[in-house]
Amino acid sequence: MSAMIRLCSATGSAREVRHMLDLAQIHSLTLGYKWSPLKCAVLNSPVATSSRFVQMSLYGQDLSTADEFTYLGVPFNDQEISVSALIKHRSTSTLAAMAQLHSMGLSRQVFPLLLSSRLFAAFIRPKLEYGLVVARLTRKVGEEIDRVQDRCLRMLVEIFADNKEKELFRDQREFKINFSIELE
Repeated sequence: MSAMIRLCSATGSAREVRHMLDLAQIHSLTLGYKWSPLKCAVLNSPVATSSRFVQMSLYGQDLSTADEFTYLGVPFNDQEISVSALIKHRSTSTLAAMAQLHSMGLSRQVFPLLLSSRLFAAFIRPKLEYGLVVARLTRKVGEEIDRVQDRCLRMLVEIFADNKEKELFRDQREFKINFSIELE
């Protein structure tokens, strides 16, 4: 996967990217696998009408160009992982999944709280966490993740008003996602 991420997010001259594509092609053929050119894109490429445009290919198939590209559910822009798009997608997906499970009875009224929290940890929390390990997280992103997780936990324990019960979640640190923040 790391080779493909580098392939998808490489920035450099057309000659450098072409060389990298050649290396990826040689490596894959040597080890007996192939990348799918239809699932690849060249990011940060000049427009096709530009004199600087160079059509890139892999295994003789032309690669498409894009400003943003999603690989294995992780969105990339022209420079890096698009953290804002990742968080937006993860948040929407997680809240939708939690709402669906809640409508099917996942709450402390139907299941014991311990079982409900384990179901949350097994099925919902991974949806929220997916892709975060390779993203650069900031304090603001961490706060957004906490807000989404708080909303999910509120559905789990059926607390929908933003009142003094909010303290319940501040005391339940075992539910919180641990992440590191790199400040640049």
